[in-house]
Amino acid sequence: MAVAISAADALTRRLPKLIPPKAHAAGDYLTAAIFLAASTLFWRNHKRAALSAAACGGLKLLSTALTDFDGDNSNLIGLQLHSSVDIGIAAVSAAMPELIGIKEPRAKRFFIGQAIFITALTNLTDFTPATPRRGLFKVRKPA
Repeated sequence: MAVAISAADALTRRLPKLIPPKAHAAGDYLTAAIFLAASTLFWRNHKRAALSAAACGGLKLLSTALTDFDGDNSNLIGLQLHSSVDIGIAAVSAAMPELIGIKEPRAKRFFIGQAIFITALTNLTDFTPATPRRGLFKVRKPA
């Protein structure tokens, strides 16, 4: 499974950065929603997988909600830090089956698949900070 994540990382790291930060935010919220939905689906038969998915979903939701995707310094986390946090969450997701002792193959594949998606989304996103808009009109300083 680690080979699949490494392959996804190597492949997407070399591709052009086509995803803007706002689209990345939408992908992050989608990823968090999938983690949380999986948590409810795993709850009946796989309590460890359910709690792990809820933890990963909560981390993803929190990091996305605190990130400044607009570039206007309105939130706590900048884009560069968010990209590092995303890779960390992908690593936690990939390691979760081993850390928690999840034996069920479907649950393992779910966490690996989420890690691959997060890695690819992060590697394909343009995280260069946008220049803040100054307004429509230039203000001249009085002489």
